[in-house]
Amino acid sequence: LWGLQPDSPAWLSAKHDAHLRSANRLQELCFRNGGIYIKLGQHIAQLEYVLPQEYVQTMRESMLKRCPVSSYEEVRGVFKKEIGELPETVFAEFDPVPIASASLAQVHAATTHDGKKVAVKVQHDHLLDTSVIDIATVDLVVNALNYIFPTFDYRWLVDEIRESAPKELDFLCEAQNSERCLVNFRKLSPHIANSIYTPKVYWNLSTSRILTMEYIDAKEVTDVKGIKDLGIRPVDVSNLVSCHSTVI
Repeated sequence: LWGLQPDSPAWLSAKHDAHLRSANRLQELCFRNGGIYIKLGQHIAQLEYVLPQEYVQTMRESMLKRCPVSSYEEVRGVFKKEIGELPETVFAEFDPVPIASASLAQVHAATTHDGKKVAVKVQHDHLLDTSVIDIATVDLVVNALNYIFPTFDYRWLVDEIRESAPKELDFLCEAQNSERCLVNFRKLSPHIANSIYTPKVYWNLSTSRILTMEYIDAKEVTDVKGIKDLGIRPVDVSNLVSCHSTVI
């Protein structure tokens, strides 16, 4: 931007290119390090009211859809540590190929020994061990940037991740919140309670790093075609946005 007139077309173009270049580099850094770094990238993808759009769009196009996948051997290792048995023993059937993957875990379809189809969320191996140092490293970098560039103050984002990460890494906490959510809706919002359903938690097949829940075929809330294919009117789905507001 040196030598360019602020807010001129050339200045705006150069600023856009600089933001986009930096966003792509940050994206690559998050993918290379995984875990908490991808969680950070996902937070950035939701901050369109704070950050330049180049960062938001770059992260949104990648961090919410292209998360790394743990190998089946790593999944078996987590089962061995948590339950003492391998997934193919714990379940009658266990698909080694995940149906979805996120920053902290991935989900496998399985069938219990009594014939129930379930979704099994398995935490990425070693994530619990590295999360503390990852957060400390990000904290150091953000504080250094704030010291050099005082207007670049995103220390609050690190504070938010530091507070939420331990809860998100404890899947039993997630399971409890799932059941509590339904109870709260029935108590506080009975007018929409009949439209709310939370999958059954299989507590005997869950630990702090493995969460087994009832498998439900569904579509993403943004998949309008898929919603219509299920015979559901998109307008009915939009009315349930009030549920999210209630949670907040």
